[in-house]
Amino acid sequence: MVQELGISCSARALHDLVKREVPQLVFLMEARLSSFEFEYIKRRIGFPLGLIVDSSGKAGGIGPAMAKKFSH
Repeated sequence: MVQELGISCSARALHDLVKREVPQLVFLMEARLSSFEFEYIKRRIGFPLGLIVDSSGKAGGIGPAMAKKFSH
């Protein structure tokens, strides 16, 4: 339960930051999250596209996420 609350608070804070700054790409790194938790956060912040590499042991995972409309 505590971990779920932590993820919700983190996702909410990241969502607020993304809403304020409006980036096209977000890169989550050294996150000790499962692929399910990464996916939840990606969708919560409105970045459905991207790749997830799960954490392994003490090593954190990575997850670049892109907005639907990505212009380079």
